[in-house]
Amino acid sequence: MNPYDTSKNKSFGYRISWFEKSKNKINYSSEIFHEYELISRTSKIEKELDEKQLSRKKIAEKKTNHLTKWLSKEFIQIDAENAYRWVNENCELSGDSKYQYAWTLRNLEVGNWRYSREGKDNRLHSNLTNLSSNLRRFLSFQGGTLVSLDIKSSQPFLMVAILEMIMEGNERDKEFVSECLDKRKKISQKWEEVFSIMNYKLSEPQNRQEFEVFKKEVVEGDIYNWLANKLSDNFIQKITSKDGHLTIKVYNPETKKRESKLFRSTRDLAKVLFLEFMYSGLGSTTPTYKAVERILPSIIVEFITEFKKCPFTNKKGKKNKNERKEVKEAKVHLSAFLQHFEAFLLLDTITRDLAKDYPNMFMATIHDSIIVETKNAMLVKQILEYRMELLTGLRPEIKYEEWKENKLIFAMEQNL
Repeated sequence: MNPYDTSKNKSFGYRISWFEKSKNKINYSSEIFHEYELISRTSKIEKELDEKQLSRKKIAEKKTNHLTKWLSKEFIQIDAENAYRWVNENCELSGDSKYQYAWTLRNLEVGNWRYSREGKDNRLHSNLTNLSSNLRRFLSFQGGTLVSLDIKSSQPFLMVAILEMIMEGNERDKEFVSECLDKRKKISQKWEEVFSIMNYKLSEPQNRQEFEVFKKEVVEGDIYNWLANKLSDNFIQKITSKDGHLTIKVYNPETKKRESKLFRSTRDLAKVLFLEFMYSGLGSTTPTYKAVERILPSIIVEFITEFKKCPFTNKKGKKNKNERKEVKEAKVHLSAFLQHFEAFLLLDTITRDLAKDYPNMFMATIHDSIIVETKNAMLVKQILEYRMELLTGLRPEIKYEEWKENKLIFAMEQNL
């Protein structure tokens, strides 16, 4: 919360920055740094904030206590001194980025854990989900190193799993997916509609063949590399700057604007292009949308289109306020649907069962990732693969990333 309300011309306290802008450095000296407080507010505002945060935490605990019980300073520690030093000496970070990194680190250092499970996605949000991957190596579980286990290309994988269920036309699978939607009426209705339409379309040999080829790329290959290799030379040439960098405009949810973003590889670019195509509005005329639409199999485009349609999508002429609202809501049906499916699989099923079988094993999540101690990584990886195949019919590839700070690399970075 901003400590100053411009609409009321009223200050609630002071936002204290540990970042010395004149020197472009953060004061990480323990003798001085630990004397600072987070934010000072009036008792009334502090009580309101505490009640709001407490309410959110209680909801998350009720739904996902087997995970939230580990989110505390008692279990997750941070090597704050080295983390602040890394931020200070990173020349690629702007002053504002350093401040945000410091703010994140300070919350973890003092044990100011926040978590919630609300909103349209039904995901568990916490300090970890907002933590930059650059800072993960400074975290540990009671001194033990951590590992994240990620489902490779999770959103395309889940989409393909759903299409596989639709193609099989099993009513039991249909009901199973419906249970994942957490009583979201509009999304449930859309799922019923899409199941019926796509089941018919996938009965056609050409569509079925297209889907099988695409499924193989997602499950056995690398769908983002596949897409990157199919981008036309003309498109790549248009988005390549004079210094050779790939640059496109990407929607920024924080500013709610499309902003230029630089990519180091065509695969990184293709990943963003694919996800933006899945979740942007229908009928976009942007070059990036058109570039992906030309490449994807028609049956995949039709599935994405059907999920984002509403009765007023193709209405000619001016739409009224309610019609515009419905079109806007329809845009996020696919993303909300897949996020609910993901949350049900990982939060409500797989990790919950793991917690019953191994009640003393630390676990945390970052959306499609499960974080565990290094010593438990292979066990959880095998269970995750097996359970995902059992629940979805497809076996995912699990990416393994160790968060342990590499002392040699860190020492080299300091000498750069």
